[in-house]
Amino acid sequence: AWPSRSDCVYTACWCEENVWWLAQQLVAQLPAWRLAIIFISNSHKMVPVWYQRAGLGKVVCWDYHVLLVAQQEGGEALVFDLDTTLPFPCSLADYRRHALLGAANLPQHYRRFYRVVPGALFVRHFASDRSHMRDEAGAWLHTPPPYPC
Repeated sequence: AWPSRSDCVYTACWCEENVWWLAQQLVAQLPAWRLAIIFISNSHKMVPVWYQRAGLGKVVCWDYHVLLVAQQEGGEALVFDLDTTLPFPCSLADYRRHALLGAANLPQHYRRFYRVVPGALFVRHFASDRSHMRDEAGAWLHTPPPYPC
């Protein structure tokens, strides 16, 4: 049984930390599954993603987005995105079709780059000082999670 979205640690706008908590849980729960953490960004820091809670039914342009993909040997790949309004988890095919749409139709400055990190490696080595979430004066751009870095 998958964790429900409401059972997951979640702080809006902190997708990489949300995914780290989820990956920790799934690495322990699903040792035979392949888990991958997908970082989506581009050089313009403008990646459109549809069906996001922050979008209120419209597209959101994130500077980057992070999600988890899980796949059992021979099974369908599933996307775990705590920010999506699509089912949780969602098949990779449906996620690509609805949330990412076709890259071929996107203007060049919206084209996405993907970085794939094995789930267990991400769980062991992820670290953030959260400095990327502060403005030039040092104020938070978004309220940080209640737990320490």
